[in-house]
Amino acid sequence: MENHIIKNKLLGLMDKNAKDFISLADVKKQFPMNDLRSLGLSRTASTPDVINALNLNQISDLEIIYKGKTAYVCRCNPSQMILNQLLRMKLTGQKATLLDLYRKFAPLKKIDYIQTINQLLDDQLIKNTFSSAFSKSSPTVLLHLLQENKPTFTLDDDIQSFKKAYDAIGKGRGFVRIHRIRDFLKWDRDRFETVLKKLVHDLIIELHGGDPSIMTKSEIEDSYVDPRTGFLFITLTWWGKK
Repeated sequence: MENHIIKNKLLGLMDKNAKDFISLADVKKQFPMNDLRSLGLSRTASTPDVINALNLNQISDLEIIYKGKTAYVCRCNPSQMILNQLLRMKLTGQKATLLDLYRKFAPLKKIDYIQTINQLLDDQLIKNTFSSAFSKSSPTVLLHLLQENKPTFTLDDDIQSFKKAYDAIGKGRGFVRIHRIRDFLKWDRDRFETVLKKLVHDLIIELHGGDPSIMTKSEIEDSYVDPRTGFLFITLTWWGKK
């Protein structure tokens, strides 16, 4: 199995779990059995065997972090993982406390987590406030992503997320409404259309028109208008292999 295929499968598992990491134990559990067999692995394979079979030391943009005897594959460094998680929580309206956020990062030792948080504060990428429920025995520290320094996911990550949305909505159908993908992802307009244009340019997706008379005003607005021609596209088909 080629490295880029392995990478995409690992990123897909991370996206499914809404995380930027996955333990090798979970890789063994969640990888299809046929894929494991093709790599000469079983569900009980050792950590070194999994690392070697998946070529994890040879795949770019993936990092292995050890915590005790447990190994994790991460798609970015600790700082970016924390920023990405804060962005996910912000988009879903969740509050992020110092302690709750730490519990979400199984790969990070406490000292590494605190050092990373302190660095993000120093770099003014995040800020902290204290909850009104603060007390001497329960100091609730809230963390906030600073809007002006909002991190972005890589384009490759976004393409994977776009494909996941297409599959979830389409359920095997060839024509999927653009406004439904946009609603599923809940990205800002620039981010969504940057990915859309990239996929069109690379001939991975094909855009289609349709009958807007059966659509609501918001559904039409959340479709896609080609800025060059003014043509309204309502659905798309995924032809590529990403």
